[in-house]
Amino acid sequence: EVLQGAVFELQDANGTVLQSGLTTGADGKLAIDGLAPGAYQLVETQAPTGYELDATPVTFKIEKEQEVAIFLTKENRKVADSSDIRGNNPTSSGNKHLPKTGETIISQFILSILGVLLVFISIKFRKKRNI
Repeated sequence: EVLQGAVFELQDANGTVLQSGLTTGADGKLAIDGLAPGAYQLVETQAPTGYELDATPVTFKIEKEQEVAIFLTKENRKVADSSDIRGNNPTSSGNKHLPKTGETIISQFILSILGVLLVFISIKFRKKRNI
């Protein structure tokens, strides 16, 4: 996919800026004419909307009497959608105790069983006493 609106600067091999504000057109291409023989690099200074900036230089060389155009390719990654980002740093509420999950139900269950056992034991005790 070609990207319109990527902005580059042309630098020599030492990083000296020769031209800035070079922007890709609707076809995603950028043309620079009239370069003297030597080593150059293109550095992205502004990524197209929705894409990450990649300032890694793309180097190329112009040879003496070169008449053939040089084609360079630069790939950009899309900016991550903020709705897809999941936090890796859980926050602590400062509470050092585990949450009480189901504790009241368990206590009620145990008390119910104890109540049934007491009723059963009292019935058995009365039957033995009446015999």
